[in-house]
Amino acid sequence: PSNPPILSGSDAGSRTVLRVFGDYWTVQDLKVTNGQKGIIFDNANYGQILHCHVYGIGYEGIHIRDGSDHTLVEGCNVHDTGIRNKGFG
Repeated sequence: PSNPPILSGSDAGSRTVLRVFGDYWTVQDLKVTNGQKGIIFDNANYGQILHCHVYGIGYEGIHIRDGSDHTLVEGCNVHDTGIRNKGFG
């Protein structure tokens, strides 16, 4: 969309902005910023992250973990991550 919703934490050291548990979730057309981590999928099989803009994140912009299988990340713009620790992003 031309004016996507923005999910924002308080700063790059604050907690995770969006954390998804469970199967078959689709996260689409969001801007995610100002968090320690941007989008996390935990135990989220067959999930999708589509056309999201993730930026200004302290560590990982998008993190698929903890038993998440068959997850699709497509058309995302991820930049300015690893602000708190240059080894992450």
